[in-house]
Amino acid sequence: MQHNNASRSLADLTGTEPHVLYQVGQNVAALQSHLSRQPSLRIVLLRMTPPMVMAIHGQRLMRPSSPLRLDSDMSHRSHLNTLMHAELGVHSVSPASILQAGKVFEIRGADLERISEATRAVAAARDVELQTDGAKRRGILARLKPAVGSRKPGVQSAMTGLLEVISEARGHQLDSDHFSASAEQINWEDV
Repeated sequence: MQHNNASRSLADLTGTEPHVLYQVGQNVAALQSHLSRQPSLRIVLLRMTPPMVMAIHGQRLMRPSSPLRLDSDMSHRSHLNTLMHAELGVHSVSPASILQAGKVFEIRGADLERISEATRAVAAARDVELQTDGAKRRGILARLKPAVGSRKPGVQSAMTGLLEVISEARGHQLDSDHFSASAEQINWEDV
């Protein structure tokens, strides 16, 4: 697998819709947490609608469980922690086939940690918002969710931080030139 010199801002690749950014951030955080156990993972963003964050490990394409939407009433920190510790699923598509499409961008190094950190801040702010809103609402009003645009300053600030980090982070386009040639090789870490 070779690197193309083309790199782009992750915000250019994902767009700036809050739900999408938050879900991308959760997936990056989940995959980044696996790097200590599987240092050969390569975390990639597939440019599609919506964008998908996966990991390439040998001849397998791996993915975390489903992330939460920003407007979910579940505990965001708890769910993020679960994603970070859960086993990754193996996707049925091979890395070689997605690389041939030319819309695969690797996320590297410090960008992974910064995105994970900013995502944890959003999850924490959203949990505080849920606790505050839950304590204030009663009866039928307790079942109504606030609109995404009516977020409290803590969540807005955390989302602005995540957007800034994703805007600064780079996605490095991957080529498949040498990847297909090595498809027959055994990844001895998996044996």
